[in-house]
Amino acid sequence: MRTTINLDDKVFRDLMRFTDAKTKTEAVNQAIAEWVRRKRIDLLRAKRGKIPWEGDLEKMRRLDLEESEGTHG
Repeated sequence: MRTTINLDDKVFRDLMRFTDAKTKTEAVNQAIAEWVRRKRIDLLRAKRGKIPWEGDLEKMRRLDLEESEGTHG
């Protein structure tokens, strides 16, 4: 999508520096993607303790350990 926006020059210089982006478009896309990622994490954190879960955590941990050691199978 193509759009025209007005940005604070100092903030944009910092954005270019912090993202190591080669283009302004790349910098803006990285910044937006990171912002969206963080908002998704915030939404998931807000649901912490509110979603019912049933399962055997110890069994899952054992299976995970077995898979990482290559002994599952």
